[in-house]
Amino acid sequence: MDKEKEEPALSWTSFSHPDLHLDSIFVDPGTRRITRIIDWQSASVFEAYFQHCIPRILAPVWRNSSETESDISTQRHQAKEREIASHYQRFSKLNNPNRWAASKLPLRSLTTEPTSVLCGASDKDDVYSLQTALIHIAVRWDEIGSKPGPCPIRFLERELEFHSNEMDLVQGLANVLHELHDKGLIPLGGMLYRENYERAAPINKEHIEEFVNTMETEE
Repeated sequence: MDKEKEEPALSWTSFSHPDLHLDSIFVDPGTRRITRIIDWQSASVFEAYFQHCIPRILAPVWRNSSETESDISTQRHQAKEREIASHYQRFSKLNNPNRWAASKLPLRSLTTEPTSVLCGASDKDDVYSLQTALIHIAVRWDEIGSKPGPCPIRFLERELEFHSNEMDLVQGLANVLHELHDKGLIPLGGMLYRENYERAAPINKEHIEEFVNTMETEE
């Protein structure tokens, strides 16, 4: 990688609001100007490659599962969403080149994953996600190592085997999220919009009961 291009993108920092969505932005309907932005508690100054490439407010709005891809109004709405997201990216590339370069760094998601899951991992008892991210780093160290030498993180064979067994269990939960995603109820990140709660709740309950029954059978 060309260091002259790499260093500015890696070192450039900015103040970022990580949770911009329709419930945190207030707009005057008369002037169409933003009058207030709330939920600043998670905002901070940090490297651009840790920030979202596209604000959450521009993420697709997950609609009722009764709507189909053949529905003309749905297709038009989806096309409009893609157009807005593309415009944002073009605007960002022209007016904020450092942030754009940082978001396009090779292996960006791989190298930032450990940091993104580290906060609160012990409180949520989610060491699994952190371990998964570190294993991925160790496996692809030769691709991302900035300095020669062996990867400082090593896993024993029995640790990898235990992790693999945990992965089988977690995969079952992931299948639930994918099903809810495919039915148009939630994005894969797991955020459930208020208007979709009534439709998602019974599906979630059904999967919980199925999961509990499976665990009791295995015991």
